Amino acid sequence: MNVFLETIADRFRAGWLRMRGAELGPKVRIGPRCRVTRPSGVKLGERVWFEADVWLKLTSPAAHVSAGDFTFFARNCHVNAIQRITIGAHTLFGPGCVIIDHNHGIRPDLRIDEQPCVARPIHIGSDVWCGAGAVILPGVTIGDGAVIGSQAVVTRDVPPLAVVAGNPARVLRMRSEAARAD
Repeated sequence: MNVFLETIADRFRAGWLRMRGAELGPKVRIGPRCRVTRPSGVKLGERVWFEADVWLKLTSPAAHVSAGDFTFFARNCHVNAIQRITIGAHTLFGPGCVIIDHNHGIRPDLRIDEQPCVARPIHIGSDVWCGAGAVILPGVTIGDGAVIGSQAVVTRDVPPLAVVAGNPARVLRMRSEAARAD
């Protein structure tokens, strides 16, 4: 399929999502096989683009997911919210990123499948780049301009302009330091 037809098909899928209750800015693109549960809790800015197989899973009626203008989700990203996930503008997610605002409890007096979920909101700033396979866990705030390395597991807040990697993710350097080295 040529690029023009792909764009038309993506925008048609966005229109269908809008009709189901999502609040979408102009020129949003939703790729093939994307899934959105509870679209009424979704707000996407101008020119947000989901490649194929992205899943926005809002698992409670109170869940909200928002992404600012020009945010991009590569193939197979998974966003799972019970409470709130907020993403700034011009933020990029590589293939297979996972963002989840809740976790199951681990009380010893209950089976795992009986555990209540504990949720804490996630805020990802503007101009952030999350490498392929990065995982962002409950309660995390990622500052504007941060870079999250591929396969990083973010369990704590990330300062603005920080470059983080690892499991758990830790600060390697600041982008301002990287600019001086170039």
